[in-house]
Amino acid sequence: MNRYLSGLFAFFLMGFTLFLSAQETNPTPLDTNYYPLAVGNRWQFVQIDSTFNWSSYPPSSSKNYAVVDYSVTEKTIINNEEYFKINGKWMRYDKAKKIIYLYVNSPKVYLDFKLPVGSIIEGNTVVGKEITTFGNTDYCKGISNSVSGSEFGDESRYFMNNFGMVYYEYTAGSSYTSTTKSLELIGICISDSTQTIAYTDTSGPRISFTSAEINLDNRVSLSVEILHKYSFSPTVYSPDNYISSAFIDYFYFNGVDTVWESRRPMSTQNGTTYNSLVDYKTELIMQGYNLYFRITAADKAIIPNTSFYPVYGFKKIEIASNQIANYYPLKSANKWVYDIEEYNLTTGSHQFVKRQYVYKLKDTLLADNNLYSKMAYDNNIQYERIDPATGITIQYFIDSLGAAQQKILDVLGAQYNKKYFIGRFGIPDTFRCTAISPKTVLHVPNVTTKRMVNLADYRIEYSISNNFGIVAKNYYDYENGIKRYYKALLTAAKIDNVNYGDSTLFVGIEKTETAINPDNFALSQNYPNPFNPNTTIEFNIPRQGDVKLIVYDILGKEINTLINKNLDAGNYSVNFAGTGLSSGIYFYTLKYNGKQTITKKMALTK
Repeated sequence: MNRYLSGLFAFFLMGFTLFLSAQETNPTPLDTNYYPLAVGNRWQFVQIDSTFNWSSYPPSSSKNYAVVDYSVTEKTIINNEEYFKINGKWMRYDKAKKIIYLYVNSPKVYLDFKLPVGSIIEGNTVVGKEITTFGNTDYCKGISNSVSGSEFGDESRYFMNNFGMVYYEYTAGSSYTSTTKSLELIGICISDSTQTIAYTDTSGPRISFTSAEINLDNRVSLSVEILHKYSFSPTVYSPDNYISSAFIDYFYFNGVDTVWESRRPMSTQNGTTYNSLVDYKTELIMQGYNLYFRITAADKAIIPNTSFYPVYGFKKIEIASNQIANYYPLKSANKWVYDIEEYNLTTGSHQFVKRQYVYKLKDTLLADNNLYSKMAYDNNIQYERIDPATGITIQYFIDSLGAAQQKILDVLGAQYNKKYFIGRFGIPDTFRCTAISPKTVLHVPNVTTKRMVNLADYRIEYSISNNFGIVAKNYYDYENGIKRYYKALLTAAKIDNVNYGDSTLFVGIEKTETAINPDNFALSQNYPNPFNPNTTIEFNIPRQGDVKLIVYDILGKEINTLINKNLDAGNYSVNFAGTGLSSGIYFYTLKYNGKQTITKKMALTK
């Protein structure tokens, strides 16, 4: 009898030990909320789909990513119980019974958390494993069911206490393919009567600057790249990226005053490159203002992450290229032919006067250390350059007192209905941009053209077209004290070696200067010589190098250093002003890379 009781006690002890072991393997906390349901609760997952196909040779594989949301959108009362609609299904969680119910025509037990792993519910199997999410590690229970059809497999959903569903996995296969799908929690925001939980992946947008260019509308096209951990190539699951918004804030600043502009949204076509157009206010740039910007981007996380570029403060815009400079293509070998007619104000008739030839001779480095285009208007020489930052055309000239001066010829970035003080026709005056519209220029259709009209005399105007320069102009000149009006119309042009209009008109339009051999280190005789007070010195260097051009008096005393810088290979022209010097003999010396030297003599006569 004692032996029988001892055996019975041992059997009971072994069974109790196995029971405890099972409970430790499949623990269920006493105070549970495995599915916190309330309207507005939201779970965000990254979905990863992988497919392997071994029916092809060689076998192929693919992987797609997407971000998907689960959210509670409605609640209702069914049989005196509160149900919540989550992704189209009505569900409720009974905390006391630790059971999730699914309502489909009638309430059904979806998952009973009290049951041990391996239990069967409505043909589905209770599963469990340890999962870590947002630093919380817990034993999670779930439900697994078999899937049949063209593929056979299993799908499982796992729930963590106080979090709800945190993981989903699906595996399937057929004779030729295998497919896996998983959902991994990356964001959660839930609340009910007992708690509020909010977690999100803090991988924010990554912003990098790409470029800033001024376009033909005189607006800055600013481009940045915005990447994100969860921005994937578009798929059938995820046609959008993970960036919810991007904006640019910008202002003009001259060191003292600030002019703020309105915030602008940024748009994207491919999900990574974002662009925005901001006004480039030439009138402010001309007054010494600079343009500064900052990019703000936010993602689609449940708790949005926001990033900035630059991270602190604002960045000055450095213009990579200025498309508005194309309105006046000052390039070597470009040529223009205009027919000039006199306009009779009384009769309204036009009479042909002459044909004007305009062409660029070469680039010339002048005393202000800027590179100018040496332009020939028939036999008249004029020095012009385009400021790359502002798109302003500037003329360099020597006034009647022998002083170097500059004046603004054009504002190539002129905006519609804005006024500008320019001197295209001599003395500067106020012009208004009255139109920006497509025109046909020398049989080329839809050429963006700007019309500038003098506000003091509406008969004075000109039109300037993208890629062509000035295509028409009405101006006046004095002849024997009589004011006469003229009209010039572009009849032919050669731009970037492409002929427009009547190409036969270019016969005889060639450079009139003798060029220095570009392969030599050479210094030309100044011209004019003798001079008073200005003269031009030309030189050539065959390769990039350090160049000094120095003027000495007859005693060898250094008078002026005209150039002291590193220059690219090429032909250069420098203006020297003898203002303030006495008549006499002077010398100018060209030094190249500290090794080669050439000296020539010139005479100043007053």
